[in-house]
Amino acid sequence: MDTRTTLALDELSDLIHRHARPGEFAAFPGAMLVRADRPSPVVSVVAEPMFCLVSQGAKRIVMGERALAFGRADSLVVTMSAPVASEIVRASAASPYLAVGFALDTALLAELLLTLPEPAPARAAPEVGMVDLQPVAHDLLDAAVRALRLLDQPEAAPVLAPLIARELHYRLLTGPHGAVVRGLVQGRGLSAQVARAAGWIRRHYHQPLRIAELAQLAALSESSLHRGFKSVTGMTPLEYQKRIRLQEARSRLLVEGSDAASVGFSVGYNSPSQFSREYAREFGLPPARDVAQLRAESGALAYPAW
Repeated sequence: MDTRTTLALDELSDLIHRHARPGEFAAFPGAMLVRADRPSPVVSVVAEPMFCLVSQGAKRIVMGERALAFGRADSLVVTMSAPVASEIVRASAASPYLAVGFALDTALLAELLLTLPEPAPARAAPEVGMVDLQPVAHDLLDAAVRALRLLDQPEAAPVLAPLIARELHYRLLTGPHGAVVRGLVQGRGLSAQVARAAGWIRRHYHQPLRIAELAQLAALSESSLHRGFKSVTGMTPLEYQKRIRLQEARSRLLVEGSDAASVGFSVGYNSPSQFSREYAREFGLPPARDVAQLRAESGALAYPAW
């Protein structure tokens, strides 16, 4: 890592350390700072399309059967909603985990893409998955630092924040993440077909899953859908649906305080016993005990996937 990148990461760390609060920061809708002073337990969350930069510490996420570790000087792009298990693995009071994430604005990406030349076709380009991890590009890092400097200049944010947001998305399109981000906008290739299928499941998770209809939606054969879905997300369509259902059920139990049986029915389960079994298999405890423990561990669900 060169000196310029090291200095920029140090400044990013200082800004996150001073300003990290629960929730978003106002200058950039969909953006969030994360600071953790100790390793976290494994938390199951639904990752949304976004990119993040880590300036200190390390984290690990698991998507289906695929595990991914990332830390300082890493840049991560997620292109589709998917359930993941996430844990902070390196953090302390003296050296906390520090990261910033920005929601992807697909409309802005599409607008910018129209101004860019079509890249030369790559030879046998590998099909990208839902997550792209790269060493941070300095131009992207520099734009992120300038975005966070606005936290110390609130009077300048209304003017400068939209300009920096455009630059961040431009750097994503033209930097190391370019292929995966262009694929997200252009809707091409297997990843885009799987994303269409996953989006349908995400919106209709409480309904029965008919693989033949889902394959038709994705313009794939049933066998190709199964293979492609697992290749991109690390899960089969049925596993994806189950984890989305269980995530939604957990959120409802925690926020609404409803009983487990009624929540299980509301997310698509016909059997309370099956719901409780699958819930305990996913989260380690049956619904009532899991929610009680989460409430006792204040902040256990406060950390996003990144």
